[in-house]
Amino acid sequence: VALNSFVVVNFARNNQHSCADYVQTMLRVAVNHGIEIPYVTMEVARNYLENVTVLYSGSHPVNDALDAVGRAIEMAKKVYIHDSLNIFRRNNDLFKTFCYNECQCTIECAVLPPRSVNGSVGLLLDYNKLSSTRNPNAMSDNMAMDRYFSHKIKRRNGEEHYARLKIRITQTDTRIDPLDFRFSKGRHEAIRRSNGEENWVTVNFIGYCYECRDTKNTGVILDVVEEHDVEAFSYIHNICDWEVECPSLIISYHPDKDKALYDKVKCVTNQIGGYQSQIAVAETFERQKK
Repeated sequence: VALNSFVVVNFARNNQHSCADYVQTMLRVAVNHGIEIPYVTMEVARNYLENVTVLYSGSHPVNDALDAVGRAIEMAKKVYIHDSLNIFRRNNDLFKTFCYNECQCTIECAVLPPRSVNGSVGLLLDYNKLSSTRNPNAMSDNMAMDRYFSHKIKRRNGEEHYARLKIRITQTDTRIDPLDFRFSKGRHEAIRRSNGEENWVTVNFIGYCYECRDTKNTGVILDVVEEHDVEAFSYIHNICDWEVECPSLIISYHPDKDKALYDKVKCVTNQIGGYQSQIAVAETFERQKK
């Protein structure tokens, strides 16, 4: 279980410090209970909480709940999907989450952020969810084969290829899939598979490259193109064609146990938007701290 992203709606406007304290406490408890929280998500909570928090300042919270939650969701998309704080680019990492297609199939993915504010956003998909090795030769069907590619690239010499983004590290010549790579606790890590086991090991990031394969037989590598040799590219899977899980959780912080506000927030988040929500009450949290 992973909590890849979160956003906060603080209806207890006179308890901003309490709200921030609750978020830190909740995340710490979640980790202690075995929930995986990416390092970048923890960094957002520590240093950029205001960028994922809507501080409600109106007088009719029940009536305004839909608008407040909607604004919070947009804030989450800016920070995690569009990387507005430059956290993922700065750490040479990608936002990992899940997406859903028209068949409601849940697929692990990494978000490929735009190079400009108005640019499109792409997705790099887990092309073989049934295989723990991410081996193109083990792909089981045409849908999986289609999911392998992340980009269509044009080289500086004019050649065009279908490719998947990969990562180069100093420890091996084997190119690492972005879904097997992360930034954690100030260092990069990659999954090492051995004897049926998976372990995260520390690695040194070199850069990105594009692994080009035959569209009819993805087991055949045609070429490996370095990032500096790419003149232009387009995404194979545009985010507008998918439903992407972001945020994973909406935290709603309330001043008291008002049932009307509780019911409205649950209705807005779960029934209308399909988002998971966690509602906390400032009065209760502050009493428990004493």
